[in-house]
Amino acid sequence: MGGLPLDLSRRRPARLPEPARAQRARQPQRAVEHGAHLGQQGDYALRIIAHCRANGYTSIEARADAAAAWTAHSLELADRTLFGAAPSWYTGANIAGKARGFLPYIGGFKNYIDHCEEIAAADYRGFVLSSR
Repeated sequence: MGGLPLDLSRRRPARLPEPARAQRARQPQRAVEHGAHLGQQGDYALRIIAHCRANGYTSIEARADAAAAWTAHSLELADRTLFGAAPSWYTGANIAGKARGFLPYIGGFKNYIDHCEEIAAADYRGFVLSSR
């Protein structure tokens, strides 16, 4: 079981050790950032679906070269930080035999949005849109 240690006799969380309290203090900001990313990604997905419907497409897939380029870009950014060097679940080190990777984009939210907008403006460059 994860989460906060609980003292059920008092029905409130037990006092956390100092590092955990410091991490908890930062969580509201993480929630805001995470929410912004989720909203942007949801809106972008809906725009892609609307574009496909308006143009008669029934399928969209990332091209292998575009996916590889994005993965390389994300890893390059991660490698500039401790994320790239640290053996953690962020890189898949917690699962034996799992290929190294890094899913979060740490190049900045505005840069991420700009990149998504460039792709959309170029008729979803890097994707194969088709009617099956």
